[in-house]
Amino acid sequence: MGYGKQYITEIGLSFLMIVLGLPLALNVVPPNHIYGFRVQETLADPLLWYKINHFAGLGLSFTGIATLLGCFLASKIQSTHSWGPFIIFCIGMVLSFLWSFSELLSQVRKDEYHMTLPVELYFVGLSLLIIVLSIPLALKLIKPNHIYGFRVKQTLSNESTWYQVNSYSGRYSVITGMISLICAIVLRYLIISLVVYEVVCTVVLVGGLLLTLLMSIRLLKRL
Repeated sequence: MGYGKQYITEIGLSFLMIVLGLPLALNVVPPNHIYGFRVQETLADPLLWYKINHFAGLGLSFTGIATLLGCFLASKIQSTHSWGPFIIFCIGMVLSFLWSFSELLSQVRKDEYHMTLPVELYFVGLSLLIIVLSIPLALKLIKPNHIYGFRVKQTLSNESTWYQVNSYSGRYSVITGMISLICAIVLRYLIISLVVYEVVCTVVLVGGLLLTLLMSIRLLKRL
């Protein structure tokens, strides 16, 4: 089965997101009730409309590009259809919404916003990095190697064990990254103290990774 036929739906959605996202990212779509990030605040303020929809458009465009890359990589790695590209698409759409909504809240509630942006970007960036690195492992796209994955003697010497353990740890790492990302975005509006914010986000991120590690070791011992 050819690359296009395997992932025709995902490819179509990818190009649709790029086509819809670029005009928003380039600020060429005026406020309207049909197309864009349409909420009361953006419709009432043209400057806010263009700023928020710029982020929304970038998110949609990046989602489309990432999904296309996922389709290409999946087609090269396995001959049968993979859910990987569709999962990338879904995650991208969720992150695009969270990113746009986060920017909206930061503008609307700027007077109540007491945290420095670099700290938030640090936790958001780490969460996204964990998600991006874990998805290929969860989907069993990474072959045994000494650089990337759950690399111990047992996994490197047995391909079946490698895929089982890395798929398991990859799935829970994605979950950890998603929870950490949500906390990093949402908690900045619920917690005023920067110290408390940093402690909670660190505990969620590090605690999730440690739990994933312990669960993966436990699985490895059972194999």
